[in-house]
Amino acid sequence: RPRAAAAPGLGEPSVVSSAPGLYPDSLHRDGDGDGDGGGGADGEDGDSGVDWGVFLAILLWNTSGFDSAGTCAAEVADPGKAYLPAMVLTLVLTMATYFLPLAVGVSVATDYGAWHTGHFVEVGRLVGGQWLAGWIAAAGAVSALALLTSLLCTSSRALVAFADLGMAPAWLGRLHPTYGTPHVAVAVNAALTSCLTLLDFEVIAEMAMCLYCLAMLAELCALARLRVTEPLLPRPYRVPVGDRWGIRLFVFSPCCLCLGLMAMSGRVPVGLAVVVVVVTSVARRCVRCRRA
Repeated sequence: RPRAAAAPGLGEPSVVSSAPGLYPDSLHRDGDGDGDGGGGADGEDGDSGVDWGVFLAILLWNTSGFDSAGTCAAEVADPGKAYLPAMVLTLVLTMATYFLPLAVGVSVATDYGAWHTGHFVEVGRLVGGQWLAGWIAAAGAVSALALLTSLLCTSSRALVAFADLGMAPAWLGRLHPTYGTPHVAVAVNAALTSCLTLLDFEVIAEMAMCLYCLAMLAELCALARLRVTEPLLPRPYRVPVGDRWGIRLFVFSPCCLCLGLMAMSGRVPVGLAVVVVVVTSVARRCVRCRRA
């Protein structure tokens, strides 16, 4: 089974690292009652329109992360058979989880211009009173903590892979002697993530999705290239399309969507994403030069 599920030694650090992010976000959710919480990014149209860059970034942010399961593929007994049903089931459950609250929300709170960050708490207050609003707020905090912990356990394995390939310091690849989890990478990942709490949520979402789109472009291009250059390479899971035009058509649409989302993002998130890419590229070259 994936070792990401066996991470008791990482629970306390993840809780501590998430506290700075949960507290100000809770204040923002409770205090943002004037209906202007959806702004804050470049290109905002105010109450008269939709900031499509922020909208699409948050939409993608809410439905992204499925590729993180690939970091545990080497520890799954039969990923070729297990991953596709698991991804389909997860997608169905995710869509159902979003559909029911949205259906209730739009039928109760019909003044859509008044919707703001954390407005589901107000929807709960309208439907069931203060107790339901409190439950929704508490469930949101627990959900955020669970999401943070799971993403730290999966995304940190990318740092371990970088360390194994010589693209990052070797100490990032150290594993816990008892649980086999990348505890050093998780701690570094959590520390860097905590620094982002100083930014607005909309900026964080757009910046994260810009970086996510860049990563997806690299993954999709690598997928298409390897299917052409290494068609017989053993793969835990193989996309059931042709090795030449089939795989190119398969990656064409998501690549266009990634480029479109990046083009509609604000200047500040794009600038921060560029800074992250430049800093990591320089750090990678420094590590390689030092090892050489």
